Amino acid sequence: MPSTTLKDLYVASLQKMYTGEKKILDALPGMIETTENAGLQQAFQDHRDETADHVKRLEDLLNGVNADLGDAEARGIAGLIAEGEDTIGSNASIEVKEAAMVAVAQQIEHLEIAAYGTLCTYAEMLGRGEDFNQLQQTLDEERHADSKLNELAKEIINGQARGD
Repeated sequence: MPSTTLKDLYVASLQKMYTGEKKILDALPGMIETTENAGLQQAFQDHRDETADHVKRLEDLLNGVNADLGDAEARGIAGLIAEGEDTIGSNASIEVKEAAMVAVAQQIEHLEIAAYGTLCTYAEMLGRGEDFNQLQQTLDEERHADSKLNELAKEIINGQARGD
């Protein structure tokens, strides 16, 4: 159903992020398994745990607006996950695979940061203060995950991929 009000758009966006977070949760074990760098593996494991919390928060938010969890399309996240799977399946060295996985993971984080920022604005505009707080917590966690990945990439992963 097309969104005709800001509340409709808010609910549809929550549903899309719910589907996207579930896709991320499904993809992370493969990334963890492929990774050999202990720091990167830990970052992916930590984010898997946070992502499970994000799914639960979104379920609670959708229940709070009396909406179905649905199976909304999350094409952006799905496309980035497919890129990550292509990288994992390639014959590149593990160092290059890890650099590519970090890049894809950061692209996903950036998409999530934008989406959760928008959801925070919608929640605020709709007077849904508790929703705003929950979404802001998720937004903060996504920013932290991105920062951690960026630090790993700059300090270790990309140098290893270059052959340092």
